[in-house]
Amino acid sequence: MATVLDHRRAEAVGAPDSQGPAVPRRTRIPAGPVLLVVLLAVSGLVHSWNAYQSPGTTVTDDEGTYVSQAWALVNLGELANYTYWYDHPPVGWMMLAGYAWLTDGFDRLPAAIMVGREFMLVMKLVTVALLYGLARRLGIGRTFTAIGILLVAVNPLALFFQRLTLLDNIAVPWVLAAFFLAASPRRRLGEQAASAVCFAVAVLTKETLLLLLPALVYVMWQHSARRTRPYVVVVVTTLFATTVLVYPLFALLKGELLPGEGHVSLWDAVRWQLVERQSSGSVFDPQSPAAGFVSIWRGLDLYFLALALAAIPVALLQRKLRPVALVLVIQGLALLRGGYLPLAHPVAALPFAALVVAGVLDGIWRSRFPVSSWLGRWASRVPSLPRMAPALSVAVILGLLLTFAAGVVWPRWLPQVQALATEQDNTSTEEVTAWAAENLPRDAIVLVGHGVWVDLVQQGFSTENIIWYYKPDTDPEVSQRLPNNWRDIGYLISNVEMRATVDSVTGTTDSATIETTIEAFENSEVIASFGEGGEEIIVHRVDPTRE
Repeated sequence: MATVLDHRRAEAVGAPDSQGPAVPRRTRIPAGPVLLVVLLAVSGLVHSWNAYQSPGTTVTDDEGTYVSQAWALVNLGELANYTYWYDHPPVGWMMLAGYAWLTDGFDRLPAAIMVGREFMLVMKLVTVALLYGLARRLGIGRTFTAIGILLVAVNPLALFFQRLTLLDNIAVPWVLAAFFLAASPRRRLGEQAASAVCFAVAVLTKETLLLLLPALVYVMWQHSARRTRPYVVVVVTTLFATTVLVYPLFALLKGELLPGEGHVSLWDAVRWQLVERQSSGSVFDPQSPAAGFVSIWRGLDLYFLALALAAIPVALLQRKLRPVALVLVIQGLALLRGGYLPLAHPVAALPFAALVVAGVLDGIWRSRFPVSSWLGRWASRVPSLPRMAPALSVAVILGLLLTFAAGVVWPRWLPQVQALATEQDNTSTEEVTAWAAENLPRDAIVLVGHGVWVDLVQQGFSTENIIWYYKPDTDPEVSQRLPNNWRDIGYLISNVEMRATVDSVTGTTDSATIETTIEAFENSEVIASFGEGGEEIIVHRVDPTRE
């Protein structure tokens, strides 16, 4: 009897019996991690291909500004290469400086902008991972999660802006981390608290993301137990406020919180950002800068933006998608308000647009209407087909999407993607740096765009003599170096952004902010030129003897 019982026990636990060894079970590879690795590989490859060279550094001087400030942290121990005036919180370029220090980026790479572009790749991969995790926590299926992420991976609008060294690109992963933690199905207070800290870091990286706070609060409200909500409100509010208040406390300790004679102040910077900064006009005014930015976005990509816009009303009807749709609504209202509009405004919206599109498509498929219902009725007439209706519905929906993408969207995206993958937009920056190192005297004062500031300093020029063209009239420390104003300037190295700024403000009330630069331009002659079109960089020699 004992033998029989032992044999049955052995069979129950899968032990081998007298008839031979048990067949080992196959190890099943989890589909989720494999899919995530594939998405990270594709996104990283597409993003990094030619990222050093395109877009050009002449698109915006912001890239050079943040890289220069990171360089100053690493090499000078200062928050900026000039007087830090609280234009943005410094956490973003602190992270960039940390990356540059850990990787020896400024000495390892031939151009400083490359350090920033590398760090943007890291931020892109973190964004993809968090976007995948957030989509799954919102209940979006793997197939449509992958579609949403790939839309961002190969979208020329996303590729263009996510390669640029921008505070927005550093802040977005922190925003997604905040949403990911807030949407935890475990509903733990600790995760909600961590979410608040992540969002505070995002705000201290790019302050405008504070606008997304209502959407984050909505996610927390959805994913917290009713009995713990009072504790969540207290803990989250306290942690968020405490973290953010570190910034004004820093200004207070430096004696720069409030306006005063002889120093910058956080109050003046906030007032300038919110009240005094020149408006970009209405997006409905064809002559306004805002309308010009919208035209640039549409030129890079129209279909993804239109698809996300069309999906917003549907997403607002779904409880799980309502918070991420609210992010797009907030971003849209900020676009329409008529104040200052940055060129990189879409950066924070792109991941949430992917979530909304993926979530709506997933919801349509899960509803099985109308495609699956129709296929089900048709398949019921054929005995062998009823079980195939769901699979056929997926095939039909994906087939329609792929057909539209291949026939309509991709032909429009392809030229933009090819340009980002092949154009050598930063060759002129490299050439002018090498030329300046060979031909310009080291004791000459040179006005530059921020895109070449670090490179020239790395070539041996003094940080006192290489001056960003905005600073002679806005930074007293720089003004003191130029007792004779423009006559003390030896050379100008101008990119298209610098020349466009000079042209746009000359003769206006804003000319006082760069008056010295304007006069230097008017009393100079061209001695060298590199590149052409929008990437042309020109070297001017200033003649101090002109009247």
